[in-house]
Amino acid sequence: MDLNLIGGTDESGTTIATYANGKYGSTANWASSQVNLLKGFGGNSLPTYANNNALPMTNSVKTPFIIFEILSAYSQVNKLGWGTGFVKEIYSLLSPQWGGFTRNANTDGIADFRDPHWADMIDGVLANSTASTQIAAAPTSTKNLLLGFSFDDSDTTHGFGASKDFTTRPASGNNDFQYGYLAYFVAPMQTANTIQATIYLDPTVYFKKRWLDLMTAEYANIGLLNTAVGSSYTTFGTSGACVGTHLPSYITTAGCGSTAAADSVGTGNGSTTVFSGTLSHTNVSGLSLGIYVNGVLVAGDPSTGAKGGGCKGTIYGPGTLSAGTFNCSTGAYSITFTTAPANGAVITAEYIANGWQQGGTGLLDEDCRVGHQGYCGNGSGNTTTFLTGLSAQAITDINTYSQDIAAYYSSTINSHLQTWAGAHGFTGHVNYLGPTTLGTWGTPPNAPIIKGFCGNIDAWMYGGANVFSQAEIDYVYTNCNQNMALINSEYIPAGAQSELSWPNSSASRSGTTVTVTVAAPNKVNALGTSVLYDITCDDPTYNKTNFHPSTAGVNTFTYTVAVTPTNPTATCNFWPDDSQVGGVATQAIKGANFISDVTSMFGLKYTSSGVAPFVGVYSWEWYNDWSDQHAWGIITYRGNPINGHDDVNGVVTCSAPDASFSCGGELSVHNPPYGDFVSSVQSAFTTVDNQFLATSAPSNGLGSFWTFV
Repeated sequence: MDLNLIGGTDESGTTIATYANGKYGSTANWASSQVNLLKGFGGNSLPTYANNNALPMTNSVKTPFIIFEILSAYSQVNKLGWGTGFVKEIYSLLSPQWGGFTRNANTDGIADFRDPHWADMIDGVLANSTASTQIAAAPTSTKNLLLGFSFDDSDTTHGFGASKDFTTRPASGNNDFQYGYLAYFVAPMQTANTIQATIYLDPTVYFKKRWLDLMTAEYANIGLLNTAVGSSYTTFGTSGACVGTHLPSYITTAGCGSTAAADSVGTGNGSTTVFSGTLSHTNVSGLSLGIYVNGVLVAGDPSTGAKGGGCKGTIYGPGTLSAGTFNCSTGAYSITFTTAPANGAVITAEYIANGWQQGGTGLLDEDCRVGHQGYCGNGSGNTTTFLTGLSAQAITDINTYSQDIAAYYSSTINSHLQTWAGAHGFTGHVNYLGPTTLGTWGTPPNAPIIKGFCGNIDAWMYGGANVFSQAEIDYVYTNCNQNMALINSEYIPAGAQSELSWPNSSASRSGTTVTVTVAAPNKVNALGTSVLYDITCDDPTYNKTNFHPSTAGVNTFTYTVAVTPTNPTATCNFWPDDSQVGGVATQAIKGANFISDVTSMFGLKYTSSGVAPFVGVYSWEWYNDWSDQHAWGIITYRGNPINGHDDVNGVVTCSAPDASFSCGGELSVHNPPYGDFVSSVQSAFTTVDNQFLATSAPSNGLGSFWTFV
């Protein structure tokens, strides 16, 4: 339920938010309308991506909700200074051999979760984001409506979604790569980044450091590692030359092939800005070069956001340099300071030569180059997904690292969340729901990711408008080895309730051809003739459903009717038909199809072995799908299939929408441990109240429902 989810404009340069505000008068009015619509459909909770105006801290309609926080993307840019520094982005540090993921935008990427700045950003987000600050200041009654927190989605948690063990939906072949496999490709340090416009005072790549820690803990010496995976490393560290004293300590501790003092670039005199020369070593490892003034890093060999962290031929120092070039093979360089270094300032260069991406033979030099394919793989998309061609022990090590990073990610967020909650008046445990990755492309994550998350999250949020399969429930349970609540979202077309509906549009006829002049705002031209419409008019002979326009212009469209309308003009209301994108033609059929989906979900109370009950919780999302020119919603279907004695019956009977946008329904959920939460009968066009907050609920309300043990 977020007007900002879909960007772009139509042919008139208008955004989806403008249309919604034009129809409802303001975003606040739009949000209140949608929350009431949610309840009219029988919904009982808001999901992630809910507009702030829909949340109970700002809306008079008090609806249970989930707070979604953006964390890892913010950590990479240190959004508004909320964190303590910039977190490195793994994708731009990969060698060109990697073939498992193509970055879609600069905001998509893989944060270095082990970087201390990443953990600091958790606190920064909780202390500064609008939703968390509002709920922190809210009264207890509003706090009790909070179902839980989710941090991050699949755009910034690549490697946490779409298991290789299932076919992705709706399109196959979108399985995610194996997260731990990245360690074979990534650089061991980074000094600068042009995309984030920063230098890294701490050049450690903690992702690589953790891999080293795991390997040295598992293998007593480098020979045992070589025997296990078929490699030929000469050291756990780098075989290259470590030049200077400010290189990451974990690299120098692991060992360098040789060491040397920092190269002198020059001494400041207060007037000279250009310094050039040749480094003492050739074949400098990409991303390792740093330029220091009096021992402080001011510039470096940058990553640029593009895959392949090799030498880019530039030296980057935002605010310090106006230009810089560098040849990693020969060591030749030239840098131009924006302001001349002060008199006596010592300017030096530090780096690693003949290490990562330059033929180094140490574990920290690993870049999965061609000569290592016997144990490293070929870097193709298929290998990154299925780990084909790797030795059995290499696969085990990769899976171990995947599980380790998922465990660290989830336990760290949960720990910081509970500390924050305890300091802001929350009673007991605040639910942590993980990232929205369980249903990425319709499948659970890879097994090691599930194992890492289990024990640290309170529920999996299954997104993507796909119902669970029994095999997926069994897969989660088997790899989690514990009861785990699963939250599923059910999408249906919004149709007439969409903000893409236009009331009070004028129509005229010429014989059986009707021309509609669309009331502003409009986007008819963007919808075109391929979209189905429904239209109702004050002269019913103009009415038509499930039709394609004959023509569609900027402000008008035409269609034909069977009988010449009685009146020359009419006032009409029209909207995209519910049959779009696999939808249904009527509200009644929509309700029947929906209950069919939900009934199939209720049948999955247990794993196939007969153990471990799962809770199905359904939330609502009003999603503006610009590509389909259609607004979608997730309907909440109230239910708690917690044990074998539950009596879960559901009948949703929806008639064609009227001005109240209401829908009736009947369902009941009985028996311990949660009592008679829902037992209501509603007729069509009767608002269905939020039964979780009814007097039949336990005195502490949602706190009981959302207790997971």
